[in-house]
This record gives sequence, structure tokens and C-alpha cells, in this order.
Amino acid sequence: MNKIIYYVTYDADGGLTGCYNQQLQPEHADCYIIVSDDFWMDWVSYRANAARDGVELIPPEPPTDPE
Repeated sequence: MNKIIYYVTYDADGGLTGCYNQQLQPEHADCYIIVSDDFWMDWVSYRANAARDGVELIPPEPPTDPE
């Protein structure tokens, strides 16, 4: 049985490349993380963690000095 799930895909650097609510697609089988159903609204603020078994917030950029 194929279940509908929420999941994100990621690239080699851990950047998230997509957020889906569907059956897991074969092309995503090696690069996905299941997330909660309310996660999709802000998925671009996250990246895959080092273990690639969860997500973490992207740290904010440090402020730059105006010149």
C-alpha cells in the first residue's frame, strides 16, 4: 500500500529542493525526509541536518557593515 505523506527532498549539500504531499516517488527514495503536515508552509527556512534524518532551521545571515 502506498501512503500519502509530506516529505522534503534535499541535495548533496543538504539544501532542500522540494516539499511534497504525495506518495513517495522512486526518484526521491535516496534523498527525502518525512515532515509534519504543517511544515510545508515554511519549508524554505530549513535544511537537512548532518545525519539527513531530520531538518533544522537555516541559521540567519550575520549582518553586514554598511560601507
